[in-house]
Amino acid sequence: MNVPKVTQKFIDKGWLVQEDDRYFLSKEANQVTDFYSDLWEMHQADNFPICLDEDFPNWNHGKLLITFYKNDIDFQNKLIDYYHKLESFYKNNPKFFSDKQMQNNHIQEIEQSVIEAQNVIDKNKKIIKAIE
Repeated sequence: MNVPKVTQKFIDKGWLVQEDDRYFLSKEANQVTDFYSDLWEMHQADNFPICLDEDFPNWNHGKLLITFYKNDIDFQNKLIDYYHKLESFYKNNPKFFSDKQMQNNHIQEIEQSVIEAQNVIDKNKKIIKAIE
């Protein structure tokens, strides 16, 4: 590892700040270290061979992924909002379609998409609850 190069990257990112000729972790860097503390602790075991994939097969399903699941919930909610707007457009503009059956088919597809997005939200909420 090229320590000066890595140190400079941390300074450039604002993760290291200099005070009185010493470097300290910034607030953001402390948040990162807190977030990954469990993972780093596993890697610090001396004289103990650790393979995360073999010894901790479910490690990545822990609190490290809560942010991912929450972001996916936000995305699915925005997708549902989009589907509702599209459904409203389809219902209020029947001339957009060549016939009533085509309009109904598109509306049914939208309704199914809303159900699928809600199922993803529910699944993610259960995963988060199990992790916490």
